[in-house]
Amino acid sequence: MNLEVLKVGMRWWSDNKGRWGADFLHAFYDHLYARRPDQLDEQWWNSTVETLASWGAIRSRKPPNTKEKIRTRGLERLPRINQYYQEIRQLCPGEPTLETTSWDNIAQLYNVLRQIKGGKSPVLPSKLGHFLLPRVFIVIDTGTLET
Repeated sequence: MNLEVLKVGMRWWSDNKGRWGADFLHAFYDHLYARRPDQLDEQWWNSTVETLASWGAIRSRKPPNTKEKIRTRGLERLPRINQYYQEIRQLCPGEPTLETTSWDNIAQLYNVLRQIKGGKSPVLPSKLGHFLLPRVFIVIDTGTLET
């Protein structure tokens, strides 16, 4: 990362903000934290499925690739997602981060998130994990995988 790369990214964001919104300074995270309940519930999940769809995490060439199938599969796993999420949050005071957790702490949560869509792609579990614990899970996208 250098100043020129930062400038290129800022120009890209400015040129594409109509498509991506004006979230250059991460206003999304204020919204994310505000809507994240202490206990993950069906209302949270339904809202999150919509966000996953808008972030392109649901599309796929292989089933299940519809919002409704993802919604159903996630609801079936919501109790375990909530359990692992609570365990991670209890490990550290404040917001968990990459510095305060390890793979051993998050592997079970990641694996249950991966089961929602199935397959080997890390896109949906990384984005969903990021919505739960943004300072722990890094977003992975197909563009990320290709570079």
